[in-house]
Amino acid sequence: MKLLPYLFVLSSLVLFFGCGTQKPLVENTEKGFTNVISAYDAHNATTESVVYALPMTMLRFTLNVEKVYKRRGPLYRYSNLYLDAEELVTENETLWRLKSVNVKTVGLADNTKVFKVDFKGNTGSGNIELAENGCIKSINVNMEEEFEIVKEVKLCDDAEPDTSFAKVPMTEELLRANSTAKMAEEAAAYIYRLRENRTALVSGELDYFPQDGKSLELSLNEMRFLENEFVSLFTGKVDKEQIEINFDYVPDAAVTKETLFRFSRFKGLVPSDDFSGSPVLITLTPDQLLNLPDNEAEPIYDEKGELLEMVKKNGFFYRVPMQSTLMLEYNGQPLMKEKLQIAQFGKTLSLPADLLDNNDKGIIFYPETGAIKKIINKN
Repeated sequence: MKLLPYLFVLSSLVLFFGCGTQKPLVENTEKGFTNVISAYDAHNATTESVVYALPMTMLRFTLNVEKVYKRRGPLYRYSNLYLDAEELVTENETLWRLKSVNVKTVGLADNTKVFKVDFKGNTGSGNIELAENGCIKSINVNMEEEFEIVKEVKLCDDAEPDTSFAKVPMTEELLRANSTAKMAEEAAAYIYRLRENRTALVSGELDYFPQDGKSLELSLNEMRFLENEFVSLFTGKVDKEQIEINFDYVPDAAVTKETLFRFSRFKGLVPSDDFSGSPVLITLTPDQLLNLPDNEAEPIYDEKGELLEMVKKNGFFYRVPMQSTLMLEYNGQPLMKEKLQIAQFGKTLSLPADLLDNNDKGIIFYPETGAIKKIINKN
């Protein structure tokens, strides 16, 4: 399996296949007939020709990750002396947790399935609509919806939540403290005064009492904020961030428990060869074999390995994808199981090439697989 590059545009398809020496297929000369061949001879494309590609299926995994920031408080050594804290941060660290994984399929242009359409007679290239990546989109149909454009892989945001203690309001007693032990004593005393005042405020024992419920709520919230900030000097701070990370993968064969990537508790997503992380294993297997022969044009070579010609198999090519089962495992536990249609695991078949001559019929293709989505009878 390989993690392949991003989409290539139609012009790159033409340049890539323009260096071949393939002889064109035997052409039918009937009026209006449209000839379709593998695009090894694409450098001969004219204004009456269109080069299109069939898609291959890319799997886009979205990792739902929780990133936890832990920062030790400057007075953590005195927490057991002054506070009965259940949770105490003793080390500065950043931890990652893989919560779940989702997957969707995206169509990429397959540079091994590129074809040239030569128009004859009264037909024209306006009958074929292509996506931005050069893949076939529709025939004889004006499509309004657009294919999904593959976006750049989203990586983790480098910005971290503020877990510093710089915003803790310092009292005069804390500022005058000449040692850490004295600072801990004064901070603990301030925490207990806040708790006493909050209790007195709620019970109405203070000389001052807010005139309305809103003022009382604001006062209690301010006391609660101050208490939490001072307590954090002892217990430390913990903040959590929810992150989505996209990971793209293009299968080229069935696999069983192959390392897709690794996930580290301390680094997050890491490459498959970074053994600091635990492997996420992928199993991808076709559910059943299609007993359909490919009817794409096939090359014939001489004894020197030079291309002589292509076997005549005119037709408008499309794909029949293969339903496959995808399973992911992490730390010995199942992470996901999905049924997916994988284009490159299936077959390449063809429709009659002169279908383009009949404007009464239209065809729409699935962008992820190149399979036929709908045949429209316009009559």
